[in-house]
Amino acid sequence: MLMKILILSDVHANLTALDAVLKAEQSFDRVLFLGDAVDYGPDPAACLDRLADLEPVWVRGNHDNAVATGADCGCAPAFRRLSRVSREFTRSVLRPEHLDLLRTLPVERAVSVGGQDFYLTHASPADHLFEYVSPTTEPQRLARAMEAAPDRCGSSSSDTPTVPTSGLSGTKQPSTPAAWGNLGTTIPAPPTLSGKTVISASRE
Repeated sequence: MLMKILILSDVHANLTALDAVLKAEQSFDRVLFLGDAVDYGPDPAACLDRLADLEPVWVRGNHDNAVATGADCGCAPAFRRLSRVSREFTRSVLRPEHLDLLRTLPVERAVSVGGQDFYLTHASPADHLFEYVSPTTEPQRLARAMEAAPDRCGSSSSDTPTVPTSGLSGTKQPSTPAAWGNLGTTIPAPPTLSGKTVISASRE
């Protein structure tokens, strides 16, 4: 059966952006959420409620983990102070059930949707919360990270939303002006990635 799957990630408590996406993509059968629903933005509770209403298959991101457990977010140095301050705010406005949800989300998940097998994680199968995977990741390192993944692996550990296929080239929509340099990049695929699709969103 043909299904339309909406893949989301890194909402970061931005309800305006989440609602804009949902308004633009009104017709879908299933939602896969690749983590980081909270931190940075002003509406963490509303975003978690909106996402929960979608009944997604979702996994925990590094910022979800930091908010829920008090662990370090592992984000870039330029974002650490902002993340620390926003986590304090986030924890002050979330209800206990929100924190319980974030705490109990798995860091990886395998699911079959519409006859297709997906492996979901926020970062990579080798490091579920922190390893960045992008169009410029060395093919050998990408192959090692994806060894355990099935045909389609959802990861949000990139600054460039990407859908590389077995050739590790494909649709690339840069999320920032600096990322436009990656547009059209083609990286030869190692044999172990033949036939796999890595669906990569964006994160910080």
